[in-house]
Amino acid sequence: VAGRLSEKFSRPAVVVGGGGMHAVGSARAPDGINVMEILTAAREHMFKMGGHERVAGFSVAHDKVAVLKSVLEGLSTESEFAQRVSERRADAIVDLEALGWDTVEMLDQFRPYGEGNKRPVLVARQATFVNWRPVGKKLDHAKMSFWVGDDLMDGIGFGLAKDSRLETIRAGDLVDVLFYLECNEYMGRRALQFKVEDIAPAGTVRIEESSK
Repeated sequence: VAGRLSEKFSRPAVVVGGGGMHAVGSARAPDGINVMEILTAAREHMFKMGGHERVAGFSVAHDKVAVLKSVLEGLSTESEFAQRVSERRADAIVDLEALGWDTVEMLDQFRPYGEGNKRPVLVARQATFVNWRPVGKKLDHAKMSFWVGDDLMDGIGFGLAKDSRLETIRAGDLVDVLFYLECNEYMGRRALQFKVEDIAPAGTVRIEESSK
């Protein structure tokens, strides 16, 4: 569960549960964030902890869970960790013209995805933004649309409806998008879709190409 949450929101995720003598926690983090460093900062509230950079586990007394939650939430706002979260990594920058079914079929050849074989993350520059609206029970997800060439393509950004940058983007604006390209199937209809991880007005974020 922690792994799925971390992948979905591209943030460190901690899940705690258990009905025994103590609670058990699992922690996961995206690339570039050391989850063990985060847990170590809250070590005094646990009695057992272990793991490595992106995967960790711990034990905590039931009466310490609320305190641990408060400490971890406080760490998420500290500049040291917030700065790391703001840096996102992608596997490729793609031309808008390449975003078709052939690309989806090519990416599907890399399945199954897992810890040692992450789903490819892409960057599209200067896509034309059409609109967005909040969706979900808490209206915290953003349903979006983009023009890709002459085609209208939908996008879904989980947890992005409250991102202040969306309020600054208007219909017709160019945007830079970090996303997964996927097939959305609904009521027998198949359509390409951006699973949006991050979005910003074109040119407002620095996109660096690695030589590695």
